[in-house]
Amino acid sequence: MSMKSFQNYLLNKHLVPEQSAPYFVSWVSKAYAFADQDFDSSLPSGEVKKFLRNLARSCEDWQVDQAKDAIAFYEYYLKSGQAAESERTADADLLWKQAADTMVSVMRLKHLALKTEQAYMV
Repeated sequence: MSMKSFQNYLLNKHLVPEQSAPYFVSWVSKAYAFADQDFDSSLPSGEVKKFLRNLARSCEDWQVDQAKDAIAFYEYYLKSGQAAESERTADADLLWKQAADTMVSVMRLKHLALKTEQAYMV
């Protein structure tokens, strides 16, 4: 699983504000590193509790709550099958971006007007 696709999932579903999404991804990454688990499977609840207790020693309560929410969102993300769909969507988005970049390059090579480029790239 890609953490970038999880971040896109959070933003596309409007689950967290844009400025908070990187922190949610970071909490999930830290939890999985703490538990020494792969991102492909859910964390056991005991590991989550240990991680949150450990986090409470050095972080504010609101940060522990945010980490707990982040892990819950990631668990739902894994179970709902959104992970595989996000990977496919990310691949499709990448292909469309490459096609758009190629189209812009060709238009610039042909010295077409900027307004023409803007009209095609809307």
